[in-house]
Amino acid sequence: MAGSFLVAALGEGGSPESEQHVLLAEEPAAGSASEDEVGAIFVGRYTDKNHPGGYRDITLTGNGRAKVVGGGGAGEPKLYFLQAKVERDGGKDYITIDFRPKGGPFNFKGVWDKDGITFLKDQNHWPKVQ
Repeated sequence: MAGSFLVAALGEGGSPESEQHVLLAEEPAAGSASEDEVGAIFVGRYTDKNHPGGYRDITLTGNGRAKVVGGGGAGEPKLYFLQAKVERDGGKDYITIDFRPKGGPFNFKGVWDKDGITFLKDQNHWPKVQ
């Protein structure tokens, strides 16, 4: 029920035993994308062997833009937010991430490769785990 609005209401007498749940609306989950949308392949959670224990969550924000929220890995901040852009060229989807907020490079480009993102400059691979 991602993106649903759920309301809990206590029944007569206000007792939790008589609690009722009502589904008010169903909307697409934030950051969800249709499979044919440019960059949709990147939406999800990734790991990075260069920062074990960490995560990277990618969502599309619209107009060819994406957001990367991550952290918690060895040698990186506990939490960071990165801006990215997505594009399609020659039938392949690419993501370009600005890593400057966590001390990395600007405009670091990656491409979907089998089970995740491979970055073109250093061949680092982020496998998709969710």
